[in-house]
Order: sequence, then structure tokens, then C-alpha cells
Amino acid sequence: MRKATFFFAIALLIATLVPMGVHAQSADAQTWSTAITYYTPDATGGKLQVRYYAEGSSTSIDAAPITLSGHTAGSLFIGNVSGMPATFAGGAVLEADVPIVATAVNIATGEYPRPLYSGFDPSLASEDFFIPTVLYQKFNSNTLVSIQNVETTDINATLKVYALGSTTPAFSQTYPIKAQSAKLVPAADMGLAAGFTGSAVVDATGKVVAAAQENDINGRSAKAFEGLPADAGATTIYMASMMCEAFGGQTSYYAIQNVDTSSTAANVEIDFYDKNGAKVYTATGISIAKGGKGSENPCKYTGSAPALQGVSGSAVIRSTNGIKLIAMGKVASPSMTATAFVGQSQGAMKSAAPYIRWKVDPAAGERAYVAVMNVGTGDATNVTATYYDNQGNAAATKTLASAGSPLAKYIKVNTNWQTASGSNTDFGTPPPGYGGAIEIQSDQPVIVVVRVSKKVAFGGITSFAEDYNGVPVP
Repeated sequence: MRKATFFFAIALLIATLVPMGVHAQSADAQTWSTAITYYTPDATGGKLQVRYYAEGSSTSIDAAPITLSGHTAGSLFIGNVSGMPATFAGGAVLEADVPIVATAVNIATGEYPRPLYSGFDPSLASEDFFIPTVLYQKFNSNTLVSIQNVETTDINATLKVYALGSTTPAFSQTYPIKAQSAKLVPAADMGLAAGFTGSAVVDATGKVVAAAQENDINGRSAKAFEGLPADAGATTIYMASMMCEAFGGQTSYYAIQNVDTSSTAANVEIDFYDKNGAKVYTATGISIAKGGKGSENPCKYTGSAPALQGVSGSAVIRSTNGIKLIAMGKVASPSMTATAFVGQSQGAMKSAAPYIRWKVDPAAGERAYVAVMNVGTGDATNVTATYYDNQGNAAATKTLASAGSPLAKYIKVNTNWQTASGSNTDFGTPPPGYGGAIEIQSDQPVIVVVRVSKKVAFGGITSFAEDYNGVPVP
């Protein structure tokens, strides 16, 4: 069987730099520990090896090999790895003899959201990598960028950060990165002016992957998202989440980055669809310079399109002059912390998500809500969601689309453990572990975004939440 490898670029244990005057309870002041949640869609099972590389070191710290049964979902906490130092920052490499998908889950002590992002298949590594948004003391947030060298030799990586609307870097620095290791660069170390908003480009002498975590300066919000290679750029980007003050004031925000090799600005339009697949509005006249980003949200256009107010649906971002784009989305509301996910340029017939949780009591644990968007050329007439518990058992299967109830192009459908199982029970309750995974199969390409939320009570905050993308399964 072929070896499957996944890379994690974000710091696995972060002691972030704290700006002067920051409240001690802020996300930016926390120390974060990471759990890697994994799942194999293979029915036979195999072996998994996780290796950790500290920043500045090419010597691995190896976790004990893990035996995978068919459809096994599990989690490995960095604090449980023998030989791990008390403080650690770096990256991780997962190697298995069966296909795997994996998600990094960052955890702080106390009540905070859990930033999530998907690991990188080696095919996604590139000498050019893009981060669609970087913030410094802007929107109450600071960004931490992490770059991982996936080569077996040392390389140099240059991080260039561009202010919104500028083609000249506000920050440019070259870092030596040891083989397999990661370099962490907080926005506070980039020499940026307070109130900075922009994007980043990584140019390296070898292949890298990159990710980012965005933390509240004065508050508990934290979210993470993957960067994307230049090859991931496309003229059409699908966003499975589009909201304008829906469900208690939730609004989607898009950071769109021009990743084309030319110096031509991208001419961009955005189609907004409601939950029934009707195109509510098309935003036009958006121009994005090379390497730079554009910031958009549907509520920006309610003056021209009042019907967008209160709408929940999906969006399609299009380059009209052939310039390639990437995009990431955020969702925020007055009563919940913000989430982050990456826009996708193509779907898959089969996808999996390894971090699926469901607690009957939403204040006692997390709940996972799964959005599936049809990005194919026609109706999807056979879409199923199968929930696998941590023992590899198919605990529930839900038909999301059929010939009699098709899923039309650009429409999304939602599922969760309770609706799929038809029972009011926890999913994956111990023993021996909590939670599991989900597989989505379809007769048309689909994209998958998972929302993980928990009910809390901190002043006006009533829930924590984070989004992450499902991973295509070969």
C-alpha cells in the first residue's frame, strides 16, 4: 500500500507574544497545546507514525506507532508524547501505510474556542505559498504565520507581507528552516504598524506548507486556517458558507488573494446564492492587485440587494479576466466568536472529516455541523453521509440527496449526528474515546465545511465555534 504523509505547519505548543496592556484572559496571551485528530477511510487498517520537529531542529521526537483498524478515528495529544519537552513549538509529520486525513486542534487552558485546520497532503507543498489575510492589532486580532519545510534538506523561505491595496511588501524577511521543521512568525515580529491588514506570500528554495492562527488581542476568539500553494489558484472559488446577519446576526467575510504570476490586477465578481440555489445578487467591480487581497462580505451590498439581509446560503467567487485567486472565509456575530475556513476551487466525489463531535448537552462539549455544497455540473442525486465512531463502526448513515430529492448545483445541504442517527445521544462517548469521523460520498463533486461549536456564557458571548474543511479522499 502507498505511504500517506501529512504535514502540520502550525505551532504545536505556542507561547504567543503578548502586546503591552493586553488582558490576561485574551486568546493572544494563552499557551496553546495541540491534538492531532486522524481518520483512515481504508477498510483494512494499517500503521500510523507521528513525528514532531521542534522549530530550528531536524531531529524528530517520535510518538509511539499507532495501529489503525479500518475506518479508525482517533486523537493524539502532544502532551502525551514521551520525550516531549515542557515547551515546544514546531511542526509534525504523519506517515501511514494507508490513506489518512488529519486535522490539528489547538487547545488552551480554560474556556476558549479550539482553532482547527486540516493537514497538508504532500501534493499541496510548493515553493510558493499564500496566506490570504494577515492582521496586526486590527479587528482586535493578531496573526501568527507558520511555515513548514517539507524537504529532507534545509531551505530558506522568504515571508513577504503586503498591506491591503499595496504591491510593495510592508515586511520581507528570509528565514533558514531545518528539514521537516517549521518557522513561526507572529505579526508582532513583522514591524507592522498598528491597524495593519493585508496578506502574505512565502517564496522558498524548496517546498513548504504554511498555516496561520488568528487570536483576539482583548477577548477569547481564536481561529486557524491553511494557506494555499500557487497551484491551488483558480478562476472560480466556492464558498460553502454565505450569511448576512443570519441566525442571530452571523455574517460571512471573505479575504480574496490574487496569486497569479503576472502583475495584472484580478477583476473579480461574487455570486451570492440563497439556500434554495437562487442567485440573489452578483457583486461586480472588485479589483485585487498581485499578491494582495480584497475584503468582501454580502452585507456590504444590502443597499443594492436588500434581499441579502438575513440570507444564509453559498457563494461563488469568479475572476473575470483569467487571473488566479485563492480565498478564505470567516463567520462572525455579536454572540459568537469568529470562525475561519478556506475556499475551495474544486470538489470531490468522496471526502472525509476527522474531527466530529456531538454532545446532547451543548454546554458540556462540542457539536459538529456539516455543510455539503454541490459544485458539479448538474444535480447530485446520490449523496450520503456516514458517521464512523472511534472504533471504526458505521454508527449512522444519512441520505442527503437522491433522485427524488436532488441537490442542485451551488446548493448546500446540512447534516449532524442527531439528524443522521435519529437519536438524542452523544456521538462516540467513552469508552475508550470521544467522537469520530464522517465520510461524504456523492455522484457529483462536492465541498465540505464542518462547523464545531459549544455553548458558553461569557458576557455577550453565547457560543464558541470554529470551521474547517473536509479533505478529499483518493
